[in-house]
Amino acid sequence: LIGLVGSEMCIRDSVNSYPVAAFPASQGQEQLWFLNELNPNSQLAYTMAVRVSIKGKLDTLQLQRAVNRVVAAQEIFRTSFRYINGELSQLISPSATQPIHKVDCINDSHALQRLINMEVRRGWSLTTAPIYRLLLIRAGEENHELIICTHHIVCDGISLQLLLKQIVTAYQTPQDSPIVDDEQRLQFVDYAAWSKQHAHLGMDYWQAQLADAPTVLDITSLPSRAEQQTFAGARIPLSFLKDEWQALRHTFAHQGISTASVFLAAYGVVLHRLAEQADILIGVPTSNRLRSELAQMIGYVSNIGVFRSRYVDCQSVTQYLQGVQQTLSNLIEHGETPLLDV
Repeated sequence: LIGLVGSEMCIRDSVNSYPVAAFPASQGQEQLWFLNELNPNSQLAYTMAVRVSIKGKLDTLQLQRAVNRVVAAQEIFRTSFRYINGELSQLISPSATQPIHKVDCINDSHALQRLINMEVRRGWSLTTAPIYRLLLIRAGEENHELIICTHHIVCDGISLQLLLKQIVTAYQTPQDSPIVDDEQRLQFVDYAAWSKQHAHLGMDYWQAQLADAPTVLDITSLPSRAEQQTFAGARIPLSFLKDEWQALRHTFAHQGISTASVFLAAYGVVLHRLAEQADILIGVPTSNRLRSELAQMIGYVSNIGVFRSRYVDCQSVTQYLQGVQQTLSNLIEHGETPLLDV
């Protein structure tokens, strides 16, 4: 990714009257923008949030300075979006700090959870930077809860972890100390420009992998879908004892099968049986960070891969699992190709 240069132009912000740099948005950002315009209620589904419990003395001014340092170093958190000449663009403001919202909520766990839920459910304006916010709740004398929220258009799951790590680093180091090393200073606009120029990578694999694949998963036993998507989902927790988990990993490790492949295979079998189809497609999220340059970069880098599961009655369990492992490995290897191109 060395030597990437986006198609930069300089325009003037109509509200604050300062120049901002404009770069083309990535294909992933274009998809999220489209979904936001199509159904603004989708914002809740694409809000990234993390809750951090802080025990001990906290210097709130130092925390604000730490956040400001990270935002100054990471262009993506000073980015908004706008159509320019018929193309969605990333507009990078020279400054877009966001004050930390502070609330007192002492010894009331129910009120605390309500505050957190309200913060996560707040909407976004994708045309106004910054597209992140922080809520600091004082739950006791030396007990704080920090809630960090961003929209998925500027951040993925790994990026959220990197953001938190950089805030902690900035809080603990002197003001003039670097937050990240020079070799880790790749900005998201550089990646967005590169990814558009190389969107064709992996297409030969995907054309062969998905040739004659079914496009509909017909599960007639499920209730019919509502006319309007609600984004009302749920999680079903699955817990393992430590010994059970280690035994599961050990059972398949010597055959080169990961636990991720085991659970994906189990999910695939359920779908095969419900749909009564031997050939199905499953969307699988990938981090899309196989390139070392992307390991520490913050932005919407993740991608959705298409996992093709083909079930044959004469297969043994081991053969099916090995096939799932190989297909998943190939998916990750070719995970840079944008889903819309696939």
